[in-house]
Amino acid sequence: AHRVSSKAAMIMYGVIALTVFVDLITAVALGVFVANVLTIERMVRLQSRSMKTIEHRDVSNDLTHDEQTLLQQAKGRILVFALGGPLIFGVAKAISRQHAVLPDHEILILDFSEVPVLGVSSSLALETMILEDLSQKHPVFIVGAEGDVLQRLKTLGLIDALPVEYIVTTRQAALEKATQLLERSHSGDRAGAPPVGASREVAA
Repeated sequence: AHRVSSKAAMIMYGVIALTVFVDLITAVALGVFVANVLTIERMVRLQSRSMKTIEHRDVSNDLTHDEQTLLQQAKGRILVFALGGPLIFGVAKAISRQHAVLPDHEILILDFSEVPVLGVSSSLALETMILEDLSQKHPVFIVGAEGDVLQRLKTLGLIDALPVEYIVTTRQAALEKATQLLERSHSGDRAGAPPVGASREVAA
């Protein structure tokens, strides 16, 4: 005998009941709607698993040896937020949840290398994340954004809000530039300049 999930069984029995007590068109329409909602929910759940924050303490198979070394040298001052798959509307909530619990950092790297589609609501959630970091004087790097994804970020004005050298094609390039920023900041600390992430007050 064939086995189906409890959700699929509920949809099937619901459609049968509506067919008997209401009409066939209503039953089919409602069945298709509920099935689509469940499919989207399942896709969102899978997409949420493909998003991850990578810190210096993490040993990630997603990083090359050189990338791992650069991240470890930063000692937690650089945070990589790796995104994956199509970021459809339902993923926005997952992005917001990740944003709320981001570890402390001074530089944020957003990796779009594995993102083919960026939906409106997801892009707005990412916009909030980027603008919050910028308001705290934290440099933000964009990695691997191209095609429609890059155009979406441009439409939101996020690309123009960042220095052109912060828009890079590879994660290693972003880590190298971020490391250079930290090194310059360290040199500036010794010379009395504010570090990366510190507010700069304008003298009266």
